[in-house]
Amino acid sequence: MIRPPPLQRGDAVAVVAPSSKLNLEQPRLAERAFQILEEDWGLQVTHTPKLTRSHLHLAGTDQDRAAEFQQQLEDEKVRAVFCIRGGYGVARVLPLLQPASWHDKPKWLIGFSDCSLLLHYLQRHTDWLVCHGPTLASPQFVGGPQAGKNREALKNALFKLEFPSTPVQFLQNAESVKGRLSGGCLSVILSAMGTGAQVDLTNSILFLEEVCEAPYRLDRMLTQMRQSGQFEKVRAFVFGEFVECGTINQIKDVLLDVLGDLNLPMAIGLPHGHGEVNHPILLGQWAELDAQHNVIHLNTTNL
Repeated sequence: MIRPPPLQRGDAVAVVAPSSKLNLEQPRLAERAFQILEEDWGLQVTHTPKLTRSHLHLAGTDQDRAAEFQQQLEDEKVRAVFCIRGGYGVARVLPLLQPASWHDKPKWLIGFSDCSLLLHYLQRHTDWLVCHGPTLASPQFVGGPQAGKNREALKNALFKLEFPSTPVQFLQNAESVKGRLSGGCLSVILSAMGTGAQVDLTNSILFLEEVCEAPYRLDRMLTQMRQSGQFEKVRAFVFGEFVECGTINQIKDVLLDVLGDLNLPMAIGLPHGHGEVNHPILLGQWAELDAQHNVIHLNTTNL
């Protein structure tokens, strides 16, 4: 995997809207986010989407959203591409992209939730590491109680390549294991199964998080992935936040009941997902789930 170079003040970056249209509050958050990137981080925001662009529930037609992303990937001056929000829509964009025309100069792509598919698609076609982190028009980046810490963590990741080790709690099979970090939002990863965007989980430490899904729905999604053979080459599971998905004990019970007899290391506690805290992680990087110290080391080199 190829790690994009760290950002520097003065670098050109772009913002894209590949998923849902902005709601009533989000344009204000987006404008403030653009200001932070330029005034606080010293970046040049060379492209932003039209904030009122919409088509049905989407941030524009499939063709508009695909063309926007395609253009920013082809622009050699752009060093990073930030997703403005998630929701839904990336799956409709992917078939329209033309990765063969993307240049070989690595750049950062930052997003999560529905944008998880875009992260994995870019990685598949470029071998670049990609950044699972906050979208711009969200309280995680602007206005939320943890927004300042989320921004600091993201800036340190992109400018200094800092991805600190993170404490976790083992649910079972507390064994140290190394693998490539993969995954994202459970329902989004599941939605790509059987399509050209299916996520490769070979030799992975599989990271999953979710929002607004009842425990029985978590059960159903995990069961479907298991029965489809998706977990056969997974080395370990590590879980982020499951926001409004039931109590922590209900969630633990589902995870252990569906996945327990795979006898793989399984840990929870990553500060990533749809909650107030959403720190960045690099998908595709080699990581180590360390049972001796109860942490996951988020390294950027092959251990």
